[in-house]
Amino acid sequence: HCSLQVYWCDTVIDYSWRLISSTTEIDRLEFCYVNLPDQRQRALSMIMKAGCLYFVFTSLHLVLLYGGQVVSWKNQRREELLFMSSKAVTKPPKPIRGGIPICFPQVANFGTLEQHGFARNRLWSLDEDPSPLPPANNQSMVDLVLKSTEEDLHTWPYRFELRLRVIVGADKLTIIPRVRNVDNKAFSFTIALRNYFSVSDVSEVRVEGLETLDYFDNLLKRERYTEQADAITFDGEIDRVYLSTPTKIAVIDHERKRTIVLRKEGMVDAGFHHILIP
Repeated sequence: HCSLQVYWCDTVIDYSWRLISSTTEIDRLEFCYVNLPDQRQRALSMIMKAGCLYFVFTSLHLVLLYGGQVVSWKNQRREELLFMSSKAVTKPPKPIRGGIPICFPQVANFGTLEQHGFARNRLWSLDEDPSPLPPANNQSMVDLVLKSTEEDLHTWPYRFELRLRVIVGADKLTIIPRVRNVDNKAFSFTIALRNYFSVSDVSEVRVEGLETLDYFDNLLKRERYTEQADAITFDGEIDRVYLSTPTKIAVIDHERKRTIVLRKEGMVDAGFHHILIP
């Protein structure tokens, strides 16, 4: 299998939400439909309090409360667009290898914490009191929250609330992370949405929008270089962080005749990592 990891995304989904109360394989899960937003929110809250909710998803989209992680995204033709390793573990304390992990409060190993931080291997909750955001214009959405615990304070001594809104609209999936400092002291952090895209033969894939930008090459001791090519192509492993990236990047899969357009607001840099994963 091939995966291409990009550190933020904007994508495509449809509507009706379902609730899952089993941790068996995804394609065997039993579910119930919750069609209206107010009914969905009440049902989600009630089931969460009963302690049996593990998954929230649509027919084309799957989110796990473990890690607050989108792990499946299909287009209107029912083609899976996210990569999930065949060896992925969906139980604590291991992070899930695939989908869209949330890296917080540290990205990669740029700090003293475990790689990519601890948010991706914590059990999140449904947010019953989400922060105000512009209305979703009748689109389906779910709000998740991760709050610091006493255990977390031993590792990272700051109290925080990390909220995640997932909005499902026509031809688009929007993911909005927000961090709130609820401590009495300031702290700094890094955060990333790390997307594992499923692609065809990686030699048929190109990424446009990063030409002339500077990047750190993690395979060459984080040396700084300037991108000289008109587009990024792949003939081996790549692990780079591009600096001050534009708001739009395109991942073009020529073999599958498919383009994924990524749009961002507020996140400064973009990382790319390609490796063969079982």
